Amino acid sequence: MFLRVRLAVVVSLGLVCSGAAFADPQNDPLERVNRVTYYVTNAVDKLYLKPAMIAYDTILPMPAKASVENFYSNIGTVLTIVNDLLQLRFRQFFHDSARFAVNSTLGLAGIFDVATPMGLEFSRNDLGQTLYKWGWKESSYLIIPLIGPSTIRDGIGLFGELWLWPPSYLEPKWRNISYVTALINRRYVARDLETLIGAAGVANYELVRSGYLQNRTYVLTGEMPTESLQGHDMLGEPPD
Repeated sequence: MFLRVRLAVVVSLGLVCSGAAFADPQNDPLERVNRVTYYVTNAVDKLYLKPAMIAYDTILPMPAKASVENFYSNIGTVLTIVNDLLQLRFRQFFHDSARFAVNSTLGLAGIFDVATPMGLEFSRNDLGQTLYKWGWKESSYLIIPLIGPSTIRDGIGLFGELWLWPPSYLEPKWRNISYVTALINRRYVARDLETLIGAAGVANYELVRSGYLQNRTYVLTGEMPTESLQGHDMLGEPPD
């Protein structure tokens, strides 16, 4: 869940630092269940994922960790390409297809990112965004175990993407190894989460919920969630 949590915290910190009121979105009818899932997932993190991440960070040199991140980012581009097509974003489809082709060949299956210096920048497009484009505009907040903050719409999109993710079609042994490695890599990318939450000085659950929903609103609509939010570059890329 931790990369999503990290993005949510960063966005909410932008609100706190700008002096904006901490808006607490109420689109959370499953709050009781979500809170339990949130704290159970954090407990699992402390017991298993964080120690595994620390071992991963200690054993692997920085170039190897960068290559792992590049590899999974390249695999994720397959999902982006499919969603580009489903949304009829043909220009972005060709851009992302070219990026995937370059990194999969010249970048040796994606372990090196040679596409970005060539002007083929990374972009992310997911099935939740596709469902939004197709008309599912509003959706309730949902915490997915081990994944983190989402909505019902985006959660359905996430599980739909499991059918599109190339490692899902490997033999069970290698598929499971790929899942675990991807999870540990995501936890490593979000390793500064505790520092960010500590700096915020607000309740964890509310912080993550507000940050995620505001960031997601920006990704889906391109509109700033509050007029006083500063640090817009932290929010990611809006839709075209």
